[in-house]
Amino acid sequence: MAVAYLAKDRFNHAIQCLSPGTTQTVAISGTSAATTNALATDTIVIRVISSTNCFIKVGTSTPTATTADTPIFSGVPEYFRVDGNSTVKVAGIQISTSGSLYVTEMS
Repeated sequence: MAVAYLAKDRFNHAIQCLSPGTTQTVAISGTSAATTNALATDTIVIRVISSTNCFIKVGTSTPTATTADTPIFSGVPEYFRVDGNSTVKVAGIQISTSGSLYVTEMS
């Protein structure tokens, strides 16, 4: 994994920021659906935002999201730490209406 350094402001203080990378879109409906591709093995943070209220699950292989998983609210970006693994995917399922879930790898 490449070493990342935080950007600095004009006073040479570290700025806690990340750079967006690959984004995958998942169609959210009443049935769990996962990202098509696994996250890159060097990804340690993801940004998740949805156009609808939904539940998500981060897991290996093909995770299945259920109503017992983490709720994500429409239009509110969330950041999650993930362990670099060649099979990590993100799945989502709607709370009440269909929409889109956007998963962005951050570095």
